[in-house]
Amino acid sequence: MRNNRLYRDDLDSVAGYINGICSGEPLKRIIEDAPINPEDFRSPANGFDSTVAAVDGSNAMILESGSFSVVALRAVSVAFRGGERLFTKTTPLRLPWISNLHASDEYRRLYMECFGTEPENPIDDDPSRAASVFRDTLEYWTARETLEELKTSDCLLLDGSLRTSHASHNPVLADIVRDCGNLGIYLVSVSKRNSLTWNGFPLDISVNAAASEFGIKAPWFIEIPEGITDQKRHEQWHRGKTFIIKLHPASGIVLKAEIPKYADDEYAETAISACTEYSGDGRIPGYPYPLMEVHRECCITQEITDIIRQDVIGRIDENGIDRTRYNQLFGDLHDEFARY
Repeated sequence: MRNNRLYRDDLDSVAGYINGICSGEPLKRIIEDAPINPEDFRSPANGFDSTVAAVDGSNAMILESGSFSVVALRAVSVAFRGGERLFTKTTPLRLPWISNLHASDEYRRLYMECFGTEPENPIDDDPSRAASVFRDTLEYWTARETLEELKTSDCLLLDGSLRTSHASHNPVLADIVRDCGNLGIYLVSVSKRNSLTWNGFPLDISVNAAASEFGIKAPWFIEIPEGITDQKRHEQWHRGKTFIIKLHPASGIVLKAEIPKYADDEYAETAISACTEYSGDGRIPGYPYPLMEVHRECCITQEITDIIRQDVIGRIDENGIDRTRYNQLFGDLHDEFARY
């Protein structure tokens, strides 16, 4: 493999691209042309004494055949105050099944359970995309339930962005954003990965390089002006302003955050301070540990996936489906290929 010329050429191409977006000279040129100044970087407020809650969801494929799939999903909320955990709440594991004929029926059932109304838009029958929409439904329901536990001046952290991936969630997220505003609860979404680019360069790397060039010390945050990213925003899908944040001086982690469009400068400083206050965990400094803890609590691990799969197999065995029929439905010849 390594002696193949085309393989080596592709390695050089990949390495060259990565070096190009991370090396100093191209970044220096981009900084010189950027509409960003040192005074655009701001510091969060000092301390955050109120409750910080976080919500996240998880999904995993349990069984998959050519015609339908079974997925597992759940969502979790956690809350901390003064560094102490106040609560952890977990939804039951749900097992919707997704097929060409029944995906929308299953989605309608879960959506009705969560929000008491039917979704305005049907769901895609592609298993992986549908599974993420099912998960988001539980996640948004959990966020709404968590708001009932919070008070004025508390903060709710969401994993991801203030943007929906399915049209049926638009009114749900709009309600969450509006309710946070009406209740005086700070709302911040934090993304572990950032797809935004700036003249072809990853936005977070570029902004962090600019901060270093300007001598800005963490913690800092900066609002990203509209129009400087390469991606075009579809405003009907977005509910927030975009920020790049660096929360801890001893960490190289740079994150994208969003806060509601109605937020002013004081709101932004206080909301980001809720993240900064909980960014000093020694395991992953620079990342808000309520979000880390809620991810750990909700993650459907391989061990859990195997247990669920065995429970499903046991239940269909009780109903008279033998191993031959099971293999016809869910057998994967790739598993057989791997044996030889």
